[in-house]
Amino acid sequence: MSFLSPWFLLGALSLIIPVLIHLMRREPKLRIPFASVLFLRRLPEPVHKRRRLRHWLLFLLRATALLLLAFAFARPYLRGQGEVGRSGTALVLLVDCSLSMRYDARFARARAKAEEILSRAPEGARVGVIGFSTRVEVSAPLERDRASARTALRALRPTFRATDYAQGVQAALSLLERAEEGERVIYLISDFHRSERRSAESEIRLPPGVKLVPVDVAPEGGENRAILEVRALARATTRQGSERLLVRVGNFHRAAASTRIRLFVNDRLVHEKPLALRPDVVVTVEFPDLPLDPGFNRVRVELDPDRLPDDDRFFLVIRRETPRPVLILEGARSRARAENASFYVQQALLADDAFGSERVLVRALAEATPEEVKRAETIVLTDPSALDPALEAALREFVAAGGGMLLALGPHTDAGVFNRTFGPWLGVRIEGERTETFSLLTEIEVDHPLFRLFADPRRANFSNVRFSQYARLVLDPDAERTRPPLVLARFHDGGPAVLEIARGRGRVLLLAFGLDARWSNLPLTPLYAPLVHQMLASVRRSSPHSFFRVGESVTLVEAEPGRSLAVFAPDGERLHRGGGEVSEDSTRLTPERVGIYRVRRLSGEELIAVNVEAGESDLAKMEEAELERLVTAMGGEETKRSIANTGEGRVQAERQTLWRALLLAALLLLFSEAVLADRAAGRFRTPFGRSSPKEG
Repeated sequence: MSFLSPWFLLGALSLIIPVLIHLMRREPKLRIPFASVLFLRRLPEPVHKRRRLRHWLLFLLRATALLLLAFAFARPYLRGQGEVGRSGTALVLLVDCSLSMRYDARFARARAKAEEILSRAPEGARVGVIGFSTRVEVSAPLERDRASARTALRALRPTFRATDYAQGVQAALSLLERAEEGERVIYLISDFHRSERRSAESEIRLPPGVKLVPVDVAPEGGENRAILEVRALARATTRQGSERLLVRVGNFHRAAASTRIRLFVNDRLVHEKPLALRPDVVVTVEFPDLPLDPGFNRVRVELDPDRLPDDDRFFLVIRRETPRPVLILEGARSRARAENASFYVQQALLADDAFGSERVLVRALAEATPEEVKRAETIVLTDPSALDPALEAALREFVAAGGGMLLALGPHTDAGVFNRTFGPWLGVRIEGERTETFSLLTEIEVDHPLFRLFADPRRANFSNVRFSQYARLVLDPDAERTRPPLVLARFHDGGPAVLEIARGRGRVLLLAFGLDARWSNLPLTPLYAPLVHQMLASVRRSSPHSFFRVGESVTLVEAEPGRSLAVFAPDGERLHRGGGEVSEDSTRLTPERVGIYRVRRLSGEELIAVNVEAGESDLAKMEEAELERLVTAMGGEETKRSIANTGEGRVQAERQTLWRALLLAALLLLFSEAVLADRAAGRFRTPFGRSSPKEG
């Protein structure tokens, strides 16, 4: 037998009360009129008679009733009669290890709750331990070894991730599949705040015979402030330039709050200002001037810490560098400036203030050097002719390393030269003579980033763009390629007009038409300038991310041949390959900590900023109906909702009814004691309502 509230057993000390009553009681005296007793000597009653227990049956009834009351309030239960009642029982302790469990002492309460459930499990029951968030960790398999399960519980730690109930419950079901016949129970131990709900009720269905018991460790909810997101805008274009930051701050309080927000750059405090927050509001704070040093800059925004300090800081890594030029290579240059594609492309780029004259570099194909190719941000190759082998190798290396190239055909493009130079590399060749009939663009992939801006026909209408000539492109089946070209637009006869080709880490956008006005009227329409910008944006080398979230997969910079990367965690620990955060081949990082990671290699050092996973800062509780709906949806008719709260000494169990029987027995004994006490007093009630000595 065990007790849910063993402290009530101290009530057994109340057995001293009947003893005192029996030792200190006074016999009722009858007043009888008598003559003067002034001259009679009073004889005291012997002490041993007053200290002797009489009416043993009455004493035993009183003592037993008090003892039963103490046992009833201690809530006894027999092992094997609770929710996990048979020795063949299999139970899984599913512990929420998300970021919200770091709030106050929630995780400590969750671990204590799990240990209590483990301690009252029946002998022979198999127990498993799982910690879950958006990642699942099976800490202890389903075994009868209580010591291993208890050690696994104490080794669990809260993470910086969000919560995914579906993954956790699915992992618990996988453990229970190997369980023997008998009762199977999943104890879901969590704080059940609303943002964690996700779609578990639609993804998980418990099989028959499996119960899900939610255990709430945070009945009081919580209040919190957090930095939700930081965005860097207006990238610097000059050596003395600066950026501005937009910071979104959430106040998840029922009352107004005041705090201070601070901005650090490379550990230097550059801005600090007070911040007043209204109840339950998200505000945007702007820092208009962010001074940056050349190279990588460590940026940190923080609030005054509260009861969940991990989301009061936000880290970024911003790289300041002089923008590289867009290199326009002309295969054939005409005397008339208006016939050169470079003229139209250059004017389209200069229409944007972000492009100055120094950012657009025009070169004839015969004059370009491999060094200029390496320094370029993006390359526009128009009407290509024969290429120098060194320049051709430089172009391929540029694209493979992550660069983007826009390749537009034209009147001087020789099909044979193109097929020998670009055909095997791109997997596309020119077939036959160019078509000289009028055509329109059809089958445009408006979901692709290139044409997404033109998805609304009221704002962009390609039916006004007419092509008088274009090259007939076909996919080369003999070319070796890991990824076939993607056709983004076609002509009216079905021939490819725009193709996207991925090579290495870069992309090539191949146009079957020219970018001048000789083959189409496109340069003379309002669509030309935005279309050129969209083309360059779709193939441009992506800028490094300013930050990542915990658990997000990060591609590491490739190491030099024969050497591996050295990756260091924010606390300075060197991470080893295959150790959980760095992949076995050192190509991917899955961060689990918050702060700045360092990736070192011979050519330099790379910084990676990591922040908490979004969605955990709002600690508002699920309503009772929401929690009921969540559990019922996952478990159907088999699952009974049973909230356990050891902090208040309550466990609602369907079959724990022994305390009720003890309480009823105590009441019956007290009633019997009252009747027996009346008889032991030797009195009875007369019809006149006055006490008289009982006769006979």
